[in-house]
Amino acid sequence: MKAGSGKQKGGRFERDTCRALSLWVSDGKRDDIFWRSSMSGGRATIGLKTGRRRGAQAGDIGAIDGLAELLLRLFYIECKFHRDLNIGQGIIKNNGLLYGFWTTAVRDARNYNRHAMLVARQNNTPTLCIIPTNAMMTFDLGGDVALCHVTSWGATFFDFQSFLAYAKVPSADTVYSVGNVERVKL
Repeated sequence: MKAGSGKQKGGRFERDTCRALSLWVSDGKRDDIFWRSSMSGGRATIGLKTGRRRGAQAGDIGAIDGLAELLLRLFYIECKFHRDLNIGQGIIKNNGLLYGFWTTAVRDARNYNRHAMLVARQNNTPTLCIIPTNAMMTFDLGGDVALCHVTSWGATFFDFQSFLAYAKVPSADTVYSVGNVERVKL
């Protein structure tokens, strides 16, 4: 692999994820609603260390249009594309890259009182979307769409394309449970 191509692959994956989410929330009309956060969320991380909460820049995905704001008030979205995510090892042994990415996303999402969403891809496999199992109702999803539930993670795995095809876009007139807040109407 050429030097720097891993960063390029990750950046391209984040841009592709932004386009897919944009088309999803706009019912296929627009591809410019989400875009990569400043420093892939690094600006928000640096802010937290100095006591500044920069929630609008938290995670890998940010809003550049109002249609994105509701989803990003509910979810902290991370994107990871690696040669080998150790998917089986993560599910069976609770370790490996994917497991580490998930636990970090959950921890970081709590800093912003959001649910974690991890969009991850391993070479030569479909893209996964992982959300907390207790957040499935946010998208009006049934378990029959899921690839698997990993009880020890408290997470449900979806094929990203199936998730986008079957998940209902959250709306402002629905009440959601988010983080430590019991019921929130956004």
